[in-house]
Amino acid sequence: MVVKVIELTTKLTEMGLKDLVIDSGSRTLNKVFTDQISIRRAALVGGIRTLGFPTITFPCEMTNDLLEETLIAATMVCKYAGIVVLSDLQGESLFPLLVQRMNIYTDPQRPMATSEGIYEINNPTENSPVLITSNFSLTYF
Repeated sequence: MVVKVIELTTKLTEMGLKDLVIDSGSRTLNKVFTDQISIRRAALVGGIRTLGFPTITFPCEMTNDLLEETLIAATMVCKYAGIVVLSDLQGESLFPLLVQRMNIYTDPQRPMATSEGIYEINNPTENSPVLITSNFSLTYF
């Protein structure tokens, strides 16, 4: 599959197109995972510049289960997908993916921290529970 992608992106760049997004066409987790790694490895290690474009993946076309789709999307975020297309943008699936994406490039020697303070969530009243945590970012998120 990667050979066909190389041929296509080479042809398109020779035609003058420079704003491309690569879709390998695969729609199973195993194949998309393999394609993502092969494309990125060929671009970086193999020096194939025509594979240096962002990739797009479609977890929305791989399952009808939102939880499984979210897990597939999490795999794609870790494995170089530039764009991940989801069937729904529900908070319980989208928010963990966004946090995961933000944490990929953090320096493990410098843990993320938040500013200390009191954070109100969902318009609390005097009868609302109070949660006390440290300033470590995971407790904030």
